[in-house]
Amino acid sequence: MNRKVMRILLLMALIFASALIIGTKKCYASTENKTVVVGDWTYNYELRDNGNAYNVYVSKYQNGNIPTVTRRTISIPSELEGHSVKSIGDGVHNILGKTCEESMVINGFNDVYRYLIQLELPDSLETINDYALSGIEFKGERIVIPNGVQSIGKWAFANSLNDCTNKNLTIPGSVQTIGDYAFANVFYPNYTYSPEYNSTTRNSMALSSNLLDWDRWISKETLCNSLELESGVTSIGKYAFLSQNKLSNITIPTTLNSIGEGAFLNTRLTSVTIANGRNSALTIDKYAFARTNIEEFTVTSLCRLGDGVFAHCYNLNRVTLEENINKIPEYTFYYCRSLENVTRQSDVTEIGRKAFSGCKSLSTEKYQSIVGATTKIG
Repeated sequence: MNRKVMRILLLMALIFASALIIGTKKCYASTENKTVVVGDWTYNYELRDNGNAYNVYVSKYQNGNIPTVTRRTISIPSELEGHSVKSIGDGVHNILGKTCEESMVINGFNDVYRYLIQLELPDSLETINDYALSGIEFKGERIVIPNGVQSIGKWAFANSLNDCTNKNLTIPGSVQTIGDYAFANVFYPNYTYSPEYNSTTRNSMALSSNLLDWDRWISKETLCNSLELESGVTSIGKYAFLSQNKLSNITIPTTLNSIGEGAFLNTRLTSVTIANGRNSALTIDKYAFARTNIEEFTVTSLCRLGDGVFAHCYNLNRVTLEENINKIPEYTFYYCRSLENVTRQSDVTEIGRKAFSGCKSLSTEKYQSIVGATTKIG
């Protein structure tokens, strides 16, 4: 028997074996929308060909619509009809079946927190989809994100309140990405920040015309008093914790590679600690810590700063620039009125436009010691 015939026979045997394996495997439609009643709740979910349930949300309570105000426990099962639950929300509805517009409540302040629930998430969960837990007031002991969740989507907890006994929030190390606006506390859905704002532009960016004053809004009880980012988290999206006004301190784990634009803007952070042992770069995008209460900060040699990272940090007093930090981007310390001490360990070769504008506590002598003879000033 020649080699060509042998190759043909071998190929036919492989095809036959594969057919047997596929024939014994239980198959599902690639996507099938399902509805099931568990206790008082009717769940909608998407069954995929791997046999797991995705995009789970509640569509009914008992035999009717979900009450306008409900103080009930929603325990998402780990399985629906024998299918393991892998994600909640469908990117359009939150867990209570409300659309993005309804859960974000852009058109009415008094309608925001209609749903008061104690939420229990299953250990099988891998993804919290966009908007999944937005516009909800949480009751009970605390919000627990299961260790096993790998991603938290955009606007996932946006505009939600935490009325739990324990207001500390832990992002487990299994979570790799935190999406844009994931925990943001803002009405306007595409809020962006400019350091050179005034009261008029601030209101037009942050508020829709029929809402109450911005300062009254951010004074409300928000989602977390403290935040623990466990080792494993790799990225935080833009404006992820915008206006979480009770948040006071965080530690940046060595696994975190990027902090998005405005990620902690307008929080009450007083302390940001970068954990020891980092061996990869940390990109801190523009305005990431702007309008916070940070008092001092060490820019390590592995930090890569965007524009305006500390703009309007009125309590910032002391900054250390470690080796290899040669460029200070524009607006970096814009109107940091208490900034007195900037220590550098390498020559600064470039200072961006308005990087130190409004730093009235920084003496001319101190500024000249930063600038040096060869610095390019924007």
